[in-house]
Amino acid sequence: SGMIEADASRKPPLIRAANHSLPNSVAGAMAGIIREYGFAEAQSVGVSAGHQMLKAATIARKYLEADRLALFMVPDFTTVFIKGQRRSAIRLFLSGREPVG
Repeated sequence: SGMIEADASRKPPLIRAANHSLPNSVAGAMAGIIREYGFAEAQSVGVSAGHQMLKAATIARKYLEADRLALFMVPDFTTVFIKGQRRSAIRLFLSGREPVG
């Protein structure tokens, strides 16, 4: 099938990246959750946090290569409320697939 079987009955924990997040740690969480659930979702609020999240996804791609998986991601905007304030956030849907070819 080329894809890791996603278990729709179990929802993985949301990975929240912050401006002080360590990209290697976030990447490890991304790769581990993708291995366990077939997909992961990460979210960030703010430019610095978004940068850390994107660096983490880039590192996670390398981690998943060791399992012969290619990382695919789809970005989207979402709205979150922090201390009653409406904020725009970026959410990444990440999945691992066997490379084509």
